[in-house]
Formats: sequence, C-alpha cells, structure tokens
Amino acid sequence: MFTNDTNLLDQHFLIDQSIKDLFLQTCDFQPTDEVVEIGPGKGTMTKLIMPWVKKLTVIERDQRLALYLDSIPNLNVIYASVLNINIPPCDKIVTSLPYSITEPFIYQLTKSKFKKLIMLCGNRYAKSVMNKDTSKLSVLTNTYFKMTYIKDVPPTCFKPEPRVMSSLVTLEPIALDYLKINDQIIRLLFQYRYLKIKNALKE
Repeated sequence: MFTNDTNLLDQHFLIDQSIKDLFLQTCDFQPTDEVVEIGPGKGTMTKLIMPWVKKLTVIERDQRLALYLDSIPNLNVIYASVLNINIPPCDKIVTSLPYSITEPFIYQLTKSKFKKLIMLCGNRYAKSVMNKDTSKLSVLTNTYFKMTYIKDVPPTCFKPEPRVMSSLVTLEPIALDYLKINDQIIRLLFQYRYLKIKNALKE
C-alpha cells in the first residue's frame, strides 16, 4: 500500500510522511483490533501497524513481494486479488487501491463484515459521495456506508504522481434497519443489479 517501489502493477505509492502519520492517526488502532490491510507492498506500513493490533492480515496480489511479507513475524498473508476473494471479517480495513477499481471494490465491501474502512481514494469519488450525487457509485456507497472526509492529498504526496487529487476518507457500514424505506429498496435493488428493474422488484 505504501511501498516506494514504483514498478509494481502501475500503482501510485504514498511517500509523504505527514500523510502516513495522519493515516495511522485516523485508523486509531486498538489492542483488540483485527485488521486487514489491502495492498501492503513491501510492508512499510504493515510493520508499523503490527505492534498496535491483535491480528493483522494482508491481501497482496503480487507474489513477487513474498520476499518482504513472508519475513514479517505473525503476519497472515493472502496472495490474491481482493476482487476475487472474500475479505476476512475484521474490525478495520486499511487500503490505498488503484482508483480504477473503486467501483468493484465498493461492491466487494457490501458483502464484507467490518466496522471501519480507512482508505485513500480519488477525490472525485469522495466528493460525489459527500455531495450525495445521483451517480450509481455515489448512491451505492451512501446506501451501504457513512463516509467521513478527512483530508485532500495532492499528487506530490505520491510516486509516481497521479493526475488527480486524492482524498483520505473513512467508511462505516450502515445497518439496514437504520435506512429510510426508499434507501432500503435501493439497497435491495443493487443486490439484483444484473436484472431489469421490474424483475428485480419482483425478487
């Protein structure tokens, strides 16, 4: 997630120490936390997280990083794409995924059990959710999660620099019982998103 190796899977890696510190502060790790880190890279942040939590699992798709990750004591490593597996139940998820897979990742989160997600994401996505835009991804996010905006992160904080502004945000699941009836219907429709509306309503 925060490695400085820029040759892995064409990602943009966080290099700004102040943003790393803010990220950890936002996580507010507790000794009882079971945490999943998605995209740990060489384990730079992984090693900082380990002493503060009860259990840490990382999900990394690039097996070339096993040299670094397998050497970290008491670390549970899953080598796979997060889009192709079930995210283990946990208290907190931390990640900085490629922004191009934001939508399928959010769908993946709707099927996962966790209390809080701390994420670096594209600023455009964060703004659309906070403004409650009517785009599919914004509606999906707002019917399943409460987003809290923390801070904008400029391209200069990454290597290589992305073309867009980023944002640090948190997501917390919303229980179905706490939604208004219209939002409950929308959430259920997303579960049948591959059907026509009339067929989804029948289901």
